[in-house]
Amino acid sequence: MMTRNLCRDFEYNLARNVKQNSKAFWRYCESKMKNRSKLGDLKTADGKLTGDDETKAELLNSFFVSVFTHENTDVPVLEDKH
Repeated sequence: MMTRNLCRDFEYNLARNVKQNSKAFWRYCESKMKNRSKLGDLKTADGKLTGDDETKAELLNSFFVSVFTHENTDVPVLEDKH
């Protein structure tokens, strides 16, 4: 009973303050949605759509690898002055 009252009060205050804090309102609404959108099908290099999770992961990985650059991470060796 107490939990229901707390929830009702929270939702009431959230709705009352929606104009001042719309971000909190929409965050609460999204948390209550049962339907979570997933990543849609992706096109392979040959133009076919794929729904397989493993293939999607490989496609995304190859895309991100192609976007990032490799930087020279070699640390210079300092000479000993003794």
